[in-house]
Amino acid sequence: MVFPIQERTHLSIPEISRANVQYSTEPKTEAGKHYAYLNAVCNGLTNQHDPAEAACEKTSKALAALSLYRQRLSRQFERTVTQLREIQKARLDREAPEISGLQNTERKGVL
Repeated sequence: MVFPIQERTHLSIPEISRANVQYSTEPKTEAGKHYAYLNAVCNGLTNQHDPAEAACEKTSKALAALSLYRQRLSRQFERTVTQLREIQKARLDREAPEISGLQNTERKGVL
């Protein structure tokens, strides 16, 4: 379908747009209006604030913060475990001669 206004090429773009608006119709039924509203919401063409979208954004930010805290705690836990193993090894190295001395005296029947 060719609109009559498109045949006149001497018009400027804004004039052509204003003329084409005459051929545009808005939805008449409630279902059509709702569909147009949903289309506008999906494409971000409305200024209306969607409560579900706000809740989703808030939840997303909270999950990001939790992820950050989980990473920090995980790194701290790994450092603590490494430190514990170093302390345990130092203690074992320090007490190993005493333990081996006790085992030798048991074999000799001293205890």
